[in-house]
Amino acid sequence: MVPSKSVILILVATLLGIIKPAAAQAEEQFLFLARTDNNADGFVDSNDNTILFHYDGTEVFALSDSSTENIFSYDYGHDNLTVAKLSVIDTISTVSVISTLDGTLINEFVITDLSQIRTEYVQTKLWVIGNAVDGIPVVRLYDTVSGQMLAERSTRRANTRVQVAVNGQYALVFNAEAVAISVYQAPTLESVQFSLTGLGGISPIWLNETQFIIGSRRDNNPSDLYGQIVNVATLETTEFDLPDLDQGIPITWESSPDGRHVLIRADDSNQTDYRLVNVQSGQVSDLINPSGIYSVETWSADSRFLALRLNDTAKAIAIWDTTTQLFVSLGNYDIYSLTWHPELSLIGFVARDMTMMRFGIFAADLSNPAVDMQTYYSSTESSIASSRIQFSIDSPFMYFSAPSGDLITTPGGVARAIFKVDIQGGFLTRISPANLDVLVDQ
Repeated sequence: MVPSKSVILILVATLLGIIKPAAAQAEEQFLFLARTDNNADGFVDSNDNTILFHYDGTEVFALSDSSTENIFSYDYGHDNLTVAKLSVIDTISTVSVISTLDGTLINEFVITDLSQIRTEYVQTKLWVIGNAVDGIPVVRLYDTVSGQMLAERSTRRANTRVQVAVNGQYALVFNAEAVAISVYQAPTLESVQFSLTGLGGISPIWLNETQFIIGSRRDNNPSDLYGQIVNVATLETTEFDLPDLDQGIPITWESSPDGRHVLIRADDSNQTDYRLVNVQSGQVSDLINPSGIYSVETWSADSRFLALRLNDTAKAIAIWDTTTQLFVSLGNYDIYSLTWHPELSLIGFVARDMTMMRFGIFAADLSNPAVDMQTYYSSTESSIASSRIQFSIDSPFMYFSAPSGDLITTPGGVARAIFKVDIQGGFLTRISPANLDVLVDQ
């Protein structure tokens, strides 16, 4: 049985920082999980098979077919031709590297001595992070070509976190308080020797393939917070001040995709304060909160726009333009989820049009000052609100899940299918097979 809350619906390789498909490959590549009505009883539930499907731009075919697997995640390889699938049965975790061309098994790694496993599959390197029997996290690195384990490291604290850089060459290893921090380098997992000053203040994040940023406090003074940028390739460390931020309240941050900006967020019970840091110059600027507390932040792929969700009943979205330093209005919509195009200033929404009172799939081109909102799918069916959107990078298509219209039911109501729409011509096509229920991350 697959727990729906842990399912990843669609995972596009280009959105994970992986190289674009080669010219000989199909343009669109993604995976989805679905249950089939193998009992032919018109009802799809956990007693039916859960199958991992692959869509290559021309057809959908199954990569796995097993009712006993708990499929937790999957990641594309560097060439889009392989995928790593993590499955768990009882206490046995299996990571299978599968060809997306024909579904054949290339390599398989069976892990019996670690629990709570998660994986990151980058550039033929499979990083596996899990807990040993004593609760101490363990980091392992596998070569998916040879099938060999390259190295293993145990950490010192039970609350250790691990973040892998986008090229798969380095991993940040730090505890929850960011007091102890290490960087392991592939393939030996040896520690990179860099220098930091001060004590932990904000947990580290990767800015790019070789640089990470961390917040520190001088002499453990909560009022003296500053940032440090470490280049693990050159071992250079630079500092910049973060004035008027630390008031003894939780502080987190998020990097823009190009690593040039860091959004700093300071929360208390009454408001959320934001600062935008230019990593190159160290300049810190305020983001003015127009109406309420922000709860979600999502960068556009070109790092120009920042979408911020307002934590109120209106489900409103505010979009900050880092070029004009102004907010962009999107109109009268309740927005449930949003997705940026991987290259353009195009943003897709799953929303409810509060003027027409209909649910649907919408998109807006923010490079146009008029911000013309386009409707691509519209329905009175409220289950649209749980849909997810994904853009193709090399063709004018947008993909989303929606009620299928098939004569089968599910524990959650109607079954779901995957559709694609031409964002230039508006033509809608269903691509997932009939009598499936596509599983959505709730």
